[in-house]
Amino acid sequence: MRTKKVKRVGHTISKDSLQKYSVLRKHFANFLLYKYKRKDLGLTEFTPAIVQDFELYLTTIAACAYNTAVKKMKTLKTITLYALKRGNLLQDPFLDHHFHLTPVDRGFLTDEEKKPKPDNKPLRNIKPKNSANCKTASEVSPRTKPVQKKPALLY
Repeated sequence: MRTKKVKRVGHTISKDSLQKYSVLRKHFANFLLYKYKRKDLGLTEFTPAIVQDFELYLTTIAACAYNTAVKKMKTLKTITLYALKRGNLLQDPFLDHHFHLTPVDRGFLTDEEKKPKPDNKPLRNIKPKNSANCKTASEVSPRTKPVQKKPALLY
């Protein structure tokens, strides 16, 4: 199934969506190993109890923030709805499960938070790892000859 999604990147699925599903897959696999000592789960075993256990796992063991856990659960619900429509699942494990995001007010940065930290290096000192791939402006420009500067006249 994952290889089908990788092939669809850029056509019917975005790179970010693939990343979202991959992270969820990793979390769910870790959950199965942690809670049930298994690597896989049959579709008939996917019950509301497993959904509740997975949500608890995300907020406690995986240390996801509440809203992050809710977003991951919504992604899992999207997958289960897809399986229901295709006839792979007989019942919806999210039937009585409701999602509520908590409002977060991050506020504005203070003047102290805006200041760069002393251990940060200025960006001009950073060099690319592979400078062979870097091109100068004249190499990128569609002109065939570089523009020659005329000498300044001194009077």
